[in-house]
Amino acid sequence: MAKLCENIICGDMRLFKNEKNELICRTSTDTEIVSEHCTDFDACTDADNIIHIGTADEKGNLVYIRHISGHWGRGIAARKVDAENIFISASGNGIVIFYTIKNKLFSLKIDNDLHEPDLVSEITPSSFPFCDGKNIYYTNNRGVLCKNREELCSGREISHIFATSGLVCFKDKDELKILDERTEHSQKSLTRRHGRRAQCPLIMHTGNRQILAWLDGNKMLSSQKEDESWQRLEETALDNYDNAAIFKLCNRTSFQYCIGFLKNNEPIFPHRNPSTPISQTDAITHKVNPQNSKPTDTLSLQLLGELREIRKKLIELDEKLEKTKKNQTVQIIRKESSTPKKTSLYKSHKK
Repeated sequence: MAKLCENIICGDMRLFKNEKNELICRTSTDTEIVSEHCTDFDACTDADNIIHIGTADEKGNLVYIRHISGHWGRGIAARKVDAENIFISASGNGIVIFYTIKNKLFSLKIDNDLHEPDLVSEITPSSFPFCDGKNIYYTNNRGVLCKNREELCSGREISHIFATSGLVCFKDKDELKILDERTEHSQKSLTRRHGRRAQCPLIMHTGNRQILAWLDGNKMLSSQKEDESWQRLEETALDNYDNAAIFKLCNRTSFQYCIGFLKNNEPIFPHRNPSTPISQTDAITHKVNPQNSKPTDTLSLQLLGELREIRKKLIELDEKLEKTKKNQTVQIIRKESSTPKKTSLYKSHKK
């Protein structure tokens, strides 16, 4: 997803790439390096509030990472594929990872098993695919805008695709266009004047409003939809901020994208505030110790379903033990060991 956004907020966690291409997870009290080398990544949150990450490492491996109960687990989903344009989404009882290899778009499903990659289509070199959580949009090798394996419309040079709630906006050479899937794929040209420099146009939802916005150099341009027409462009200068970026905001049931400004590495959203603001002052940075994380890092992706069942059984067992403690008196006999006691230096990661 590097062509679209490199800042994702899942609950109280902000995931982003730093200048060293490290994948960072930051909360209000802590900062840690999730991956020491990250060429591209995407993240989502499922209905159980588990965070799922798809990323590519320095060896070209497609890596699947998840965060559950305060711990990170990871495994290699595909080896040495040099994956780019990664998107990940929760689907039923599993997750789906979309990624490109050169001019080919693949999907990879992970549930109780790790499935084989599925070739979706060959794509144009300039096409940047986009996943809205359920569907994958892309431009095939004939220059046609597609949704999954359905053709929507053709263009001169389609790129920078974004879709939400049945609306698809994209760049067609120097034009910004929008397509409404609910009205027999009718498309409109929004602007030619501002399309050449537009970076990643997207649609933001604020209450009942729809806002089309994009970055253009050191400013943000936006247009609000009223009735059936888009109003005059508004310009927001970035003079009072350090930088601007596109953010993905996730919760258990949905996600959306918006343009945010960075001031002293703090995200500020002019059109929408995230449900859980993140304060990053006085955060402590540390790395995930590879030795400490080894038992979790070697998680077999095929056993994810079984691990969920084991977790449920452990919770039930804890409840039974608590009831037993209330009804029993236990006599503890301490016995001195004849050999020196060994202290384990292993500490599991905790936030």
